[in-house]
Amino acid sequence: MKRSFLVVVLAASILLISSLVFVVTSINPEVSERAEETTKVEKSIDQSGKVQSSLLTRVMIWHTAYFAFLEHPVIGIGAYSFPFSSYQYYHLPRMIFEDFVEGRTPHVTFIAVAVETGLIGLFAFLFFLIASLKFSYDSIKRSKSFEDSSFSLLLFGPLVYITISMLMTDAWLWGQGMILWGILLGFNLWNRKRIFQKNINKNLAITPDFDTLIQNK
Repeated sequence: MKRSFLVVVLAASILLISSLVFVVTSINPEVSERAEETTKVEKSIDQSGKVQSSLLTRVMIWHTAYFAFLEHPVIGIGAYSFPFSSYQYYHLPRMIFEDFVEGRTPHVTFIAVAVETGLIGLFAFLFFLIASLKFSYDSIKRSKSFEDSSFSLLLFGPLVYITISMLMTDAWLWGQGMILWGILLGFNLWNRKRIFQKNINKNLAITPDFDTLIQNK
């Protein structure tokens, strides 16, 4: 690619993101207010002692998850069990635990996997996640037409988004999130098989058969 093209794309991306942020904050000012509340730790707790920052409540959950992981670092405390067994591992005051931790998930996919399935489960999950991304990316590289490349890219993009959002949520491990993720993985498998078969048929059409080779000789 030409350097000028990359500069134009970068400038357009910055302009688009800036415009999007401006439009969103203009339509819904609560978005910017929520971002400010997340970054201002000194305003996390009001005068009555009520926690105002969602980041601080997550830190309380992660604090308990950390001690749960220390108790069972290899195999974890059990899949999907943290909301029900976190009371065994908390080191916070009981009132704070009951208000902000009890019955809640770790809110970060990788933390949830590490706590509930241990290092064994975390390594297996990371292997699966990286393999699925590579699997989908290979479909883009093996695409021979613009249509196939565009379709493969459209299927690869959501997997990248899911991977990034796992740093902020664990919704992809249960419910509709897991079902949607599974459907996207299924589409990627189908697309890879389709591209492989298409390339094989194209190679067979180009390569002459044995009888043709004999006649040419």
